[in-house]
Amino acid sequence: MAANQDHSIREHVLSLLNGGNAHTTFDDAIAGLPPTAAAWNKSVKSFRADLKALEQLVSDPKTDLYAQIPWGQGQTVLREALLVADHNSYHIGGFVLLRRLLGTWPAK
Repeated sequence: MAANQDHSIREHVLSLLNGGNAHTTFDDAIAGLPPTAAAWNKSVKSFRADLKALEQLVSDPKTDLYAQIPWGQGQTVLREALLVADHNSYHIGGFVLLRRLLGTWPAK
């Protein structure tokens, strides 16, 4: 794969992981939610750390996005990163719904 194509696919996957585009971002979805317990803060911190680790893996040109994951059944790094982006957008949508029900989602 040409370096330009490789860079382009990495940028697209990172964009999906970060949100925006057709979806809201994680930070926008959780801003203003009333749960303030330490467990909530720990969950948010863990989410961000895990996402950052996956972003670093995807952005690293040494990572073969098409390599099969050894413990999987044919899954590739690219497939798993896209799955995480899709999964995150589903749950972030749930946060948006919750905030709308609580009246804390900003009207645009």
